[in-house]
Amino acid sequence: MAVGARVRIDGEAGQNVYAIGGRIALDGTVKRNARIAGGSVQIGSGAHVSGGASVAGGDVNVLGAVDGYLQAAGGRVYIDGKVGGEVDVAADEIELGPAARVGGGLRYVSRHEIVLDPGAQVKGPIERRIAPMPRPRAEKAVHALRWLWSAGLMLLAGVLVTVMPGFFGAVASSARRRFGWSLLLGFALVVSVPVAVVLLLVSGIGVALALLVAALYLALLLVGYVSAAISVGDAALLRWKPARAAALSWRVGAAVLGVLAIALLARIPVLGAVVWLAALSAGTGALGMQLRATQACAA
Repeated sequence: MAVGARVRIDGEAGQNVYAIGGRIALDGTVKRNARIAGGSVQIGSGAHVSGGASVAGGDVNVLGAVDGYLQAAGGRVYIDGKVGGEVDVAADEIELGPAARVGGGLRYVSRHEIVLDPGAQVKGPIERRIAPMPRPRAEKAVHALRWLWSAGLMLLAGVLVTVMPGFFGAVASSARRRFGWSLLLGFALVVSVPVAVVLLLVSGIGVALALLVAALYLALLLVGYVSAAISVGDAALLRWKPARAAALSWRVGAAVLGVLAIALLARIPVLGAVVWLAALSAGTGALGMQLRATQACAA
């Protein structure tokens, strides 16, 4: 797992690779699957993914080899490497270069026709899927539900700061001082806990425990996301209104505005998904570190 503003992986990973960041370059060997999200993502010509690859970013370039499937989404997706399986792409601009070799079919969703170099080869059918236009009433209902959900998160943020100002102040401080560790720990929790739940369910002997862990996991994600908003609000106060940073009413208002700011950024295509995941991971990680610190103090 790798998190950072700039991430480069050019060694050998014996298992899955999970990476999120501003600019990500994969030039090494991945023995299983690759899950990558970033502002700019490049699977270089020297990269080799033995399993499947799921990639999302503003600008996505796949120049290396992927033995399994390829799922890609972004503003622009360029494929100029070898993909052994099926390819699914959703982007504004999609292009296959002269070295592109697709062993299966290619399905894509885009406002524009795909651009194929004469040298590109796709063994399976190429299918363009038109995303259904939402009905006006359904679209309005979806927007209303999103804003209602955001309003609920704003209320939760205000309540948490009011009821436990000291605890969430410490969470916000951890997120600011140890942002990298918060992001990494939160990302690990977001990814690993569902795997543990599935293993418990498959085992057949831990169904009740799996359901309990799943419920606690959802609660952790919810409070973790709100914790990120509280951290944003506290950071804004410390920067622009340091004299008011300790006032409870100002902290509540800043936390509510923090939820609103993240919600608005999360609606930006492609970048919004990165912002949302980063907020969720950093908030959850900072919350986890503070819970552990509180438990250690109590012991």
